[in-house]
Amino acid sequence: MGSALAPEVAAARLMVARAHGTVAAAAWFGISRISMNNWLKGQGASRPPHRPTAADVARRAPRADCHCQMCVEIAESGVPERMVVIFDVAAPPAVTAVGQSFPWARLAKCHGRTALFYGPIAERPERRERREQRAKKVCATCPVKDTCREHALATREPFGIWGGLTEEERKASPRSIAV
Repeated sequence: MGSALAPEVAAARLMVARAHGTVAAAAWFGISRISMNNWLKGQGASRPPHRPTAADVARRAPRADCHCQMCVEIAESGVPERMVVIFDVAAPPAVTAVGQSFPWARLAKCHGRTALFYGPIAERPERRERREQRAKKVCATCPVKDTCREHALATREPFGIWGGLTEEERKASPRSIAV
């Protein structure tokens, strides 16, 4: 069994989960959705699992009127790249996160194809492999593939397929360690 959380960390987790849902809270605190659900069950604060509704997805986003740890930190520092896909499921993270600073992202062939480059939570291995192969085919003909790959390695992008590399391939790359 895992160690107990400090009371302030436990309170912050619970507050974010209640305000924004399990998916946003898990992503914010850097744990899996399953770990968050199990922790919430231990706190007596869980609900039965269900498919996310439009209201659930909308609830994930940070709000100016919310004073949870996540919303306060986002108001001060902006949305971290790891959270973009959680908050804006319709916009491709490559463009949303870096479109203003990195104009190359607008030329990417992945523009508007988030589901292909960012798989669902708990995706089955065989389905993930097929999705990743389709995404890599798109990357192979992309005019900004090399720039995208360099960006992903330099920033240690933790999610999705960038420049034809999967999350695992980027982690294994020596250039992602040297940054």
